[in-house]
Amino acid sequence: MARADAHRARVEALCRHYLGVDELAVDADGDIPVRIGESGLYYVSLLDGEPPLVRVHTRLLRDVEASPELLERLNEMNRGIVSARVFWQDGSIVAATEVVAATIDQDELDHVCRAVRVLTEWTDELHDRFGGAKPYADLDVSERR
Repeated sequence: MARADAHRARVEALCRHYLGVDELAVDADGDIPVRIGESGLYYVSLLDGEPPLVRVHTRLLRDVEASPELLERLNEMNRGIVSARVFWQDGSIVAATEVVAATIDQDELDHVCRAVRVLTEWTDELHDRFGGAKPYADLDVSERR
């Protein structure tokens, strides 16, 4: 058993409370997808490592070319972000944050989910300015926040 699995039941209970649901949608990788409105989505994931982590993450855009202008804009954004970060990776713009799984509590989960959710508000600006595609517009995910 992976070290992160020891925290799965508690993290899922925290997510159920945060979402106000009795049952969670959990994908094949064990990630919890959380839908935001009609075209946003983020995931709550457990990462096996030392220590095990809870990662909250989303792709804001996919199929985006890296450019000096894009990287400068992401750096500008990161200067104003306290609890998460945005970055370009393998053609996608990603927003993410991690916290220690063993000590995460309800307040911390609520905070990191809100932090990443707020970053999705930059999707339209980044799309208009740098192109790419909105990766979650056509997904059918039942959990909404």
